[in-house]
Amino acid sequence: MENDFKEIIDRIRNRRLELGLSYQDLADKTGMSKSTLQRYETGFIKNIPLSKVEALAKALRVTPEYLMGWEEKAESPVMDDETLQMMSEAFSRPEMRALFSVSRNATREDIEKSIKIIEMFKGSGGDE
Repeated sequence: MENDFKEIIDRIRNRRLELGLSYQDLADKTGMSKSTLQRYETGFIKNIPLSKVEALAKALRVTPEYLMGWEEKAESPVMDDETLQMMSEAFSRPEMRALFSVSRNATREDIEKSIKIIEMFKGSGGDE
């Protein structure tokens, strides 16, 4: 588990440096404090909430899955706001996180279909 967390903080640090962002730049983009970001990168804070992972991923132009070490490719595909919102919702819902993580290479249409199927099984009004 310790090595997994080290990989996460290494990916955050490396990506921040690749983009030429200071802690202050990243703080401005994420709404987090500069000192919190420094504590994440140094490993002083050992638990990064999922909502913070999402904010960091967006600011660093990568996917949350990349930061978590679940995928190797750093660059996020270009996505519209609706798709980013959909991915964010799917990533933050515990019951959908497993599905979302195994569909890393899924297209927007694949994600939409998956959400509809799950909603149908749950009886929450999916239209199909």
